[in-house]
Amino acid sequence: MQYLQNQAELERIAEEILTEKQLIIDLDRRRNENRMALASFRQGKMKDDKRVYFFAGGLFMKLPKESAKENLEKDQQNIDAEISRLRDSIKERTRDLELKEKGKIDRTKGFELKSIGKDDLRTMVRHPVTD
Repeated sequence: MQYLQNQAELERIAEEILTEKQLIIDLDRRRNENRMALASFRQGKMKDDKRVYFFAGGLFMKLPKESAKENLEKDQQNIDAEISRLRDSIKERTRDLELKEKGKIDRTKGFELKSIGKDDLRTMVRHPVTD
């Protein structure tokens, strides 16, 4: 009976990992669409209209250009934050899955490193470390 419970738990964690990976793919697709829309704002491909059509929540709205652009930028930030959160969650769940399967973690700690963000990189460039 304990074996079946363990297998059910492993299957649940694996299913959550796969679901989160699919969410990342969907969010990345949406992020790319937003990026293309923002590029069209920057390149001036929009007509000289003061208002543009904006699709959100299953309906079209006619919004001022600046408002539509701000909504896209906010959505882009939210998507980036959600993708980052999902990636961290996948790392944790993968670690839990490996721990429950093998009883130990074979990976090195280097897999848990986080990348440098834009702000950290700017700080490093402004204030270089000298030996």
